[in-house]
Amino acid sequence: MANFASDHWHQIYIGNSDGGGQSLAGTSLYNNSLTGAVFFSETNTTSNAEQLWQLYPFNSTYYVLRSKSSGPLGYLTVKRAPEENTPGRTVPLMTNASLADDSMFWRIEPWGDGTFFFTNAANGSAWHLQLKPNSLMAMSSNITTPPRDGQRFSFKQLGQIQNANFSTVVTPTGTAASIPSGNITNAPEISSSPSSSSGLSTGAKAGIGAGVGVAVLVALLILGFFLMKRRKRAKATVQGSTPPYEPIQQQNYETEAKHIQSERPGELDAPVADPAELNSDNRYPVAELNSDSRQTPAELPTENGR
Repeated sequence: MANFASDHWHQIYIGNSDGGGQSLAGTSLYNNSLTGAVFFSETNTTSNAEQLWQLYPFNSTYYVLRSKSSGPLGYLTVKRAPEENTPGRTVPLMTNASLADDSMFWRIEPWGDGTFFFTNAANGSAWHLQLKPNSLMAMSSNITTPPRDGQRFSFKQLGQIQNANFSTVVTPTGTAASIPSGNITNAPEISSSPSSSSGLSTGAKAGIGAGVGVAVLVALLILGFFLMKRRKRAKATVQGSTPPYEPIQQQNYETEAKHIQSERPGELDAPVADPAELNSDNRYPVAELNSDSRQTPAELPTENGR
C-alpha cells in the first residue's frame, strides 16, 4: 500500500510528468447535495478546489478519496451507468456519505515504474480506473501488462489541509471494510451538511414535509374530537333544561245552528221544545210577527212593569 500524507492536499494526474496537462477533478455535490461529477480538466491547482484531493487511509488496505470542492462528506465512489459504453458500464462519481457503499474504498497499488493504478472494493481487483479519450472515466477490465496509459496515475503533494472536518471520515452502515482504531468515525447517517454546499438534501426535505403533514393531521383529528365532544355536551345541556313538548289537546265545542223555517218566514225559531214560545216562562203570551211590514209590531211585555 502506498504511503500518502493524509493531512495534505494532492494533485492526481496521468503519467510521470506533472507539468501542464490535465488533472483529476471532483466537483461539489451539486445534484441536491447528493452527487457530483468526476473527470479530467486542465491543471489549475492554485485556484481550482476540484483538483485538490485528500487521500485518507481508512485501514491498511483501502483509502478514502475526497476533493476540497466536494467537502468532508463527498467521497469518490462508482456506480453502474446504463448509458456507458465501456464493458462493465461502471463510472466514478462524487457521492454523499449518506448514499455511499463499499465503492467509496480504493486500493492504490504501484505499477513499478513510479505510477499507480486504482482498484475499487466494490468491483474487485480485476477492474482498474481508467481515463477515456474524452476526459471522462470508467472502470476497465483491460488490465494487461504493460499498463495502459489511461491507468497510470501519479500524485503530487501540495499544501497542508487547514479544515478540521477533513480529519475524520464518515462511512455508511454495513460496510464490508473493517474500521481501524483512531479518529475515524463510523456513522449511519450524516450529522452535518458539506461545507461546500448549502440547504437540505432531498431526503431531509421529504422527511420534514412528511413529519409536518402528520403533525397537522393529528392536530386536526384532536381538534375535531374536542369540538364533537363539546357539541354533544351542549346538546345534552339544552335537552336537560327544556321540558319535552306536550301538545295541548284542544276541546271541541259544538254550536247549535238556528234554522229559519222557510215555510213560515215571519216566525223566529226558539231553541225550546215548543217552537211557538220565545221564553220558557208561561206567564207571557206568544206574539207572532207578521211578514207585512206595514203593521205595527207588537211590543213584548217586560218583567216588573219595565
